[in-house]
Amino acid sequence: MTSNSGFWNPEKIASRAEQAQQRIADEQAAQEQGFLSAVGPAMVGIINGYMAQNRRAETAQVEQDFRQAFPNAGPGDFRQSVDTLKQAGVLYEMLGAPGLMGQRTTSLFVLSNPWG
Repeated sequence: MTSNSGFWNPEKIASRAEQAQQRIADEQAAQEQGFLSAVGPAMVGIINGYMAQNRRAETAQVEQDFRQAFPNAGPGDFRQSVDTLKQAGVLYEMLGAPGLMGQRTTSLFVLSNPWG
């Protein structure tokens, strides 16, 4: 049995592997889009609330507001949200000047609002 037209054909194996990788990439993109549509508008709203009061949206304070808005969020969900929104070009995180004992704060700014 030396036929290469069957299930174990190297070309077919490579094709199936490529299709599987594409499905995984598509699924991850769909999950990220769903995540952005759920958390993104809330995060932008929180930050814009500070801007409307002419106040900086300090990351620590925004995190507290995020935890109130999403009480079931896990320990790393806020940071993941910020990082995902930064990668999407929605948020910018600015490092503040050194404060007490060299500690620095960060502030969040909205660069674009794809939700309106």
